[in-house]
Amino acid sequence: MKAALVTGVGRDNIGFGAARRFVERGLPVVAVDVRPPAAEVAERLAAGAAAPVHWLAADVADTAAIETMAAEAFALVPGLDCLVNAAGIADPTKPLEITPERWDRLMDINLRGTFFACQAFARRLVAEGRPGGIVNLASMAARTGGRSNGLHYAASKAGVVSITLGLGRALGEHAIRVNAVAPGIIDTVMTRDVVPGSIHRAKEAALGRWGTIWEVADVILFLLSPESGYVTGTTVDVTGGA
Repeated sequence: MKAALVTGVGRDNIGFGAARRFVERGLPVVAVDVRPPAAEVAERLAAGAAAPVHWLAADVADTAAIETMAAEAFALVPGLDCLVNAAGIADPTKPLEITPERWDRLMDINLRGTFFACQAFARRLVAEGRPGGIVNLASMAARTGGRSNGLHYAASKAGVVSITLGLGRALGEHAIRVNAVAPGIIDTVMTRDVVPGSIHRAKEAALGRWGTIWEVADVILFLLSPESGYVTGTTVDVTGGA
């Protein structure tokens, strides 16, 4: 690992946790969110950093914005070799009430955005002949059908699992590993706002508690590290035994 591009870096979410773990290890980070961060978020991410932290604003639902993001990120940090696709939304709309607009918006961000971010990143590594790693954010919902955060959310995350497997196969010859993490009930602002009964749901896990963004971030960094050098195309559950 030399440097990371992390999408979906917002307040106390998994993207923030992953970006912060890189910073703590003295690795440069390009942090991306749909809009510029609040000053407090930017300050907390960079606090005590021994390496630069760059911020970019990009909407991953827009493929042109993804291309611009990738070009700017590689210009800012030429040694970039890790991508964490953490940008995503949930929508607890009941299945019979999901509109085409809601379906498309969620798929555009969670699935389409993830794939084309992978593509833009991997194309640059292949062109430069460099190895690298990608971790995508899936979800336990991919295997449960989305109990409370939207059937279309679950479908998007099942798609993330599938493209992770396919890209892992396709990019192996270029020494680019692609994996995913599938979190369970993690204590984030989105979970508390979007998942009904999230506190009760967290207690259903075998460990009987919320997961933290740091526990997910640590698995992400493991999947990007040399210690997982023979792991690709895999989705790792981080669910506390849910």
